[in-house]
Amino acid sequence: MEAASNANEECWCHYLPHLIAVPRERLDDALGASGGRQLENGEACQILDGLDHEIVGEILENVGVLWIEAEDPHEIVNSLNPGIEASPVHGVGFLGHKGYQGSAWIEAVSEIPDPGVGGDEVIAVVDSGIAPDEDLPDWMKSPSVLSDRPIDTDILTHKHPVGHGTFVTSIIRRVAPQARVSIASARPDPGYLVTNDPDHKAAPPPTDELNVLGAMLRLLRRHQDDGNLVRALNLSLGVHACPGDESQLFLTFRKAIQLWTDRFGEQAPVFAAAGNSLCPQPLFPAAFSLDGDFQGLVHGVAAAREGVEGEGAMKVWDDGSAVDAPHRDWVTDAAPGCDLPGLSGQSPNHVIEWGGSSHATAVVSAGHVIALSSDPDLDIQWWPDRAVTYRDVPNLIP
Repeated sequence: MEAASNANEECWCHYLPHLIAVPRERLDDALGASGGRQLENGEACQILDGLDHEIVGEILENVGVLWIEAEDPHEIVNSLNPGIEASPVHGVGFLGHKGYQGSAWIEAVSEIPDPGVGGDEVIAVVDSGIAPDEDLPDWMKSPSVLSDRPIDTDILTHKHPVGHGTFVTSIIRRVAPQARVSIASARPDPGYLVTNDPDHKAAPPPTDELNVLGAMLRLLRRHQDDGNLVRALNLSLGVHACPGDESQLFLTFRKAIQLWTDRFGEQAPVFAAAGNSLCPQPLFPAAFSLDGDFQGLVHGVAAAREGVEGEGAMKVWDDGSAVDAPHRDWVTDAAPGCDLPGLSGQSPNHVIEWGGSSHATAVVSAGHVIALSSDPDLDIQWWPDRAVTYRDVPNLIP
């Protein structure tokens, strides 16, 4: 989703065309001010193709979605009266990136030991999905991993057939083997996007805020009877605020996070990837770590390289070359995130190495659950207190 990093990096933004999101309770005000009309359930089902009709209806019960004549929703949002809260529906990317080897991922020669069957505790995940059972080892299947289909569909990410959600899940399962993973797929984006990137320097994001909200609603349904066992939510995804987006409301993301924190509170914090680029604009949903409504409930996680202390431990990647990231207010945690081993989903034991704040987020989500249970002395607050050591994380390196 993000362009190559440099000192003056632009921040690429993508939106679903003709749509704006507003608080459900302010729907009437927004209708009059925007000149739009409320999106009906049937229309939303066509746009969000593949989502259950009941889930689509639940999305529209939580967020007002308006169809507007203008293709670019950003222009309409910025023209509204300041008293009217509204935001575009943003495209959302999964936040893997290039590692030290200079490619999005590399083949790994090591094997990942079987961590065994997960226990009762649950780490929830919204991601691209997970590979079909025939391409997974037993420890990545039910009952250790609860999932919905379709399968891991993010071959759009970096234009290769490695499954982002499969990789993230494999990290969580082996770092916190006592937990189960419950993953919901954020479906591929429903169509073309409006962008501030006319030269198409950045790859279009594979999903969007509405599909992420839909995935979170499915997780809430799935665990309505055993919600007391859910310990964390892993969101290895995000999108930067666009330059000129004065509101930075991200209303659909906000509603999704609000629904989660209202249900689980401190019992199951949200761990969100904090980004991989030098773009200075806040990245959401990780930037909700700065919001007083979600203080202590949302963590922004950066990828770190081994053995570097303080802010220098936060790494971003520029076509394979590592540079230190500038201070980012929304980062609360950092964890190992470069060239981590994990499963690709191409075949049951195909191991690759990949990097990114996506995968550092998986380490912290799993580390949080370990710290709650079997190893209360495990320090997951790697940044900025001490150097990051990959070997400090149980089972991270085979």
